Amino acid sequence: MPNRLGLFEVLEVTGKNTYKLDLDPKMKIHNVINVDCLFVVPEPPAVLRVNGQEKYKVEAILDSHIFRRKLEYFIK
Repeated sequence: MPNRLGLFEVLEVTGKNTYKLDLDPKMKIHNVINVDCLFVVPEPPAVLRVNGQEKYKVEAILDSHIFRRKLEYFIK
């Protein structure tokens, strides 16, 4: 089985550590999955368009480092 199959809607919490997912019926796996096999997808940042350019709202700059001769920021 691949590491990640895709994004699926959670239909219900069936137990302390299990979730029932809305899987494609063609998939040959059970639709109740243990939480150890799942991961949370973070929400993408809100993008604003100003004069055709993408702008992001930054709450705080948490860290910075140089990667491949370019300064990069870790933001919140």
